[in-house]
Amino acid sequence: MITEKDTEDIERYLSEELSAEERAVFESKIKENVELQKELVLHQGIRDAVNDTKAIELDESLREIGNTWKKENEPAIHHPFWTQTSFKIAATITLLAIVSFLIYFYLQPAFDNTQELFTHYYNAPTAETVRGTGPDEATRLQDALVNYRNGAYRQAVSDFEKILTMQPDYIKPKYYLAHCYLNVGETARAIDLFKSIIDHGDNIYISESHWYLGLAYVQKGEIDLAQSQFKTLPLNTKKGKEASKVLTDLELLE
Repeated sequence: MITEKDTEDIERYLSEELSAEERAVFESKIKENVELQKELVLHQGIRDAVNDTKAIELDESLREIGNTWKKENEPAIHHPFWTQTSFKIAATITLLAIVSFLIYFYLQPAFDNTQELFTHYYNAPTAETVRGTGPDEATRLQDALVNYRNGAYRQAVSDFEKILTMQPDYIKPKYYLAHCYLNVGETARAIDLFKSIIDHGDNIYISESHWYLGLAYVQKGEIDLAQSQFKTLPLNTKKGKEASKVLTDLELLE
């Protein structure tokens, strides 16, 4: 059950008002409380909706309508009590209209299906500059990354696969090969590679692999598995904040 204190902590967390110690305690609590996770996503979504330009434009339009109504009806109202009451009613109607719009806007899925969601959030990472331990290794990896960088994913797949045939535990080509698979529609193979990188447990691509593994599951339509990956990302990181938005979009698709 969400308490008033939980709600207050959520707002302070989103406003970055918690101390480092309070933030650590709160994030630990979130990891163990699914209901609190959902409440956090809801609050973040409402904040995003309130800040949306359309909501602002609607608010301005409603204010203008309210002002017009006031000007048109003020001369016909002479009794102070009825004047005050009428304005209160108009203000209440305006506020209800704004709230109704925000609720409707927030509850509308931003995407029609998981493929649209994947396309929106997926961006292939920029290829790195590499130095091999020997001339042959460096050349092979550089050629593969050039093809990857140029969008020649099929050729890059062949290049990376050859490297991994000789060096199956080489993480860097494995990471970029996974992205090549995503871009040529071989999602299942991409998933296997991202899982392999995560299971390796000692490389710089683990956090990124959780993010892209989640998106790979999205592309495949496996929402539950996607959600489990996004929830592993710390909420105070850039990818964690993006993951929070994806989780909201996924809930609206279900």
